[in-house]
Amino acid sequence: MRRAIHSDSGDDRQKWKKKKSKTRDQHHKSQKKHRSRSRDRSSGSSSERERDKRRARSRERRRKRDGSKSSVSSVSSPSPPRSRGREETGQQLSLQERLRLKEEKKKQAALMKALETPEEKRARRLAKKEAKERKKREKMGWGEEYMGYTNTDNPFGDNNLLGTFIWSKALEKKGISHLDEKDLKERNKRIQEDNRLELQKVKQLRLEREREKAMREQELEMLQREKEAEHFKTWEEQEDNFHLQQAKLRPRLLGANELPFDAHVLEAEEDAHRLLLLRQQLQVTGDATESADDIFFRKAKEGMGADEAQFSVEMPLTGKAYLWADKYRPRKPRFFNRVHTGFEWNKYNQTHYDFDNPPPKIVQGYKFNIFYPDLIDKRSTPEYFLEACQDNKDFAILRFHAGPPYEDIAFKIVNREWEYSHRHGFRCQFANGIFQLWFHFKRYRYRR
Repeated sequence: MRRAIHSDSGDDRQKWKKKKSKTRDQHHKSQKKHRSRSRDRSSGSSSERERDKRRARSRERRRKRDGSKSSVSSVSSPSPPRSRGREETGQQLSLQERLRLKEEKKKQAALMKALETPEEKRARRLAKKEAKERKKREKMGWGEEYMGYTNTDNPFGDNNLLGTFIWSKALEKKGISHLDEKDLKERNKRIQEDNRLELQKVKQLRLEREREKAMREQELEMLQREKEAEHFKTWEEQEDNFHLQQAKLRPRLLGANELPFDAHVLEAEEDAHRLLLLRQQLQVTGDATESADDIFFRKAKEGMGADEAQFSVEMPLTGKAYLWADKYRPRKPRFFNRVHTGFEWNKYNQTHYDFDNPPPKIVQGYKFNIFYPDLIDKRSTPEYFLEACQDNKDFAILRFHAGPPYEDIAFKIVNREWEYSHRHGFRCQFANGIFQLWFHFKRYRYRR
């Protein structure tokens, strides 16, 4: 009986031990789960904090690089309230960080100033002063090669190179020599400001004048366009009338046996050239009745002043034969030449003459205008040749050659050296059948 009771109690004790170990194991498992959960939560919160820190650092870098761009993007990009709060927190942290760094820099600077030696203090102040002087020189427009000059080190030997120049005599003359340096600087500043305002007014006036000039030019251009349009309309009407009259007065074609012996037969190219000249004349003058010769003489007389005269003395050319004389009738070209005369006020004439008793006039240049409207070879350009005068060395022979059907023509001129510069009026050109040769003589200084 006792054994049975003992065995029952042993069984109960074993059951109780099993139950206790089971509850202990469950407790351990629950603790492990709780610890793993807390570890996961803590690791998750720490990773989230690290992520927030990285985001804040990246935002700070972006803000330093382009603050305005990051601010616009942060405003424009929609974000949930939690991320916006994180951004505001990061901004507050970055602002606090900047303030903290600024305070630390101030403390370090104050500490360095407190611990520096007198020599270091003097060197720091000199460096600061040199930087300020460098900025001042840059503002004054000093070049890079002069930036390193000081009062003691400069190639000019000037101990007051960097100081303001004070002209004592000028100040005494103006009656302001009693002013000290500060008052003089203030006065110079006021003068500079007045000059700047005056310069600004002058600039404004210049801009207004340019604007008015542009408006006037625009108005003149509009008037010129209206005038040209009206002139073109009139010219068009006159051209129609001209063609109508030509159609009415159509000439009868003559046969070869009906032509006179000395008749000059126009080639097709020559006739087309004459028609082109008439059309150009009609465009320029609006009048088809003016002949080509009249146009030539009008152009040759343009700009003729009181100190110029007509020069028509022609030199005869003897023994000149032309190979084309049997095909074309040789003829002389028309010309209108001008000679320029005036007083030459050199040292000698200034000494021996005056305006009431002037020196004799001398030839100072020539303007030759020769008309070749009917050249057979339209591609050839007239030429001129300067030849010596056999009977008098003070004169020369100027000969012009063009080609059929025109003979050569020559003139006797003063033999002096020509001025070939266009600035001094030299011209040698052939246009619209007119050959122009304009030149002046060189002027020499009188030497005793």
